[in-house]
Amino acid sequence: MKVPIVIVGQKVEGYPFVYHSDYEADYEMTNFLISNNHKNIAYIGTNAEDISGGINRKKGFIRCLQDKNLKFNKNLIKDANFSQKGGYERK
Repeated sequence: MKVPIVIVGQKVEGYPFVYHSDYEADYEMTNFLISNNHKNIAYIGTNAEDISGGINRKKGFIRCLQDKNLKFNKNLIKDANFSQKGGYERK
């Protein structure tokens, strides 16, 4: 079937797509927390099978901490399934 499509939320080669930069979004959210004097910041995301939520967001988080000369505690980085319950269970 030939119909026009646009992929939303993921980059898919060969198709038009619309998505935000998960790396930059998480970097900026982490920077906001740091600028408000939070230092012991946890990260809960999905696993490495998800390029956006599992890899790029985590990279943005870690890079921001590094840029601000903050050490991150690996025990505060958790993978969870992509649900509110999954995130709550990993706290």
